[in-house]
Amino acid sequence: MPDIPQAVRELARVVACDGLVVASTNSDRDKAELDDLWQRAAGDVLGVERGPARISLSARFSLERAPAFLGEEFSRVEVVELPGTITVRDPEPVIAHMASYRAWADQHDVPFDTTIDRARTLVTDHVARHGAYEITCLGGILVCRR
Repeated sequence: MPDIPQAVRELARVVACDGLVVASTNSDRDKAELDDLWQRAAGDVLGVERGPARISLSARFSLERAPAFLGEEFSRVEVVELPGTITVRDPEPVIAHMASYRAWADQHDVPFDTTIDRARTLVTDHVARHGAYEITCLGGILVCRR
């Protein structure tokens, strides 16, 4: 995996002195409900309280960590948070998203199909009780200037 500080240094080298860099990433708290759902479903399948967390592709350069990395090379770093909520009344969009986890599930010895089936049951039960399943989102844009 690339070294984040080195990547930022190389980025800064190719930006003109009056240049602008715009980056985007997700918060550590982005879609926490999906993380919880995965851990609950995997835990149920594995017979433990909570299963392993999914791998977060933005964890090393999260909205919380990115300003410090970028601030090493840019004098001004503005963070524009982009919060949102996804509300679903049918569990299938949630399950379709979770299907993208297949690529790393084997790294944690999680039986993927069984965990997805358990997640479907959990979301279906939640929607039946509450009418919807809500997922909070938090991403952001970082505007960097020299």
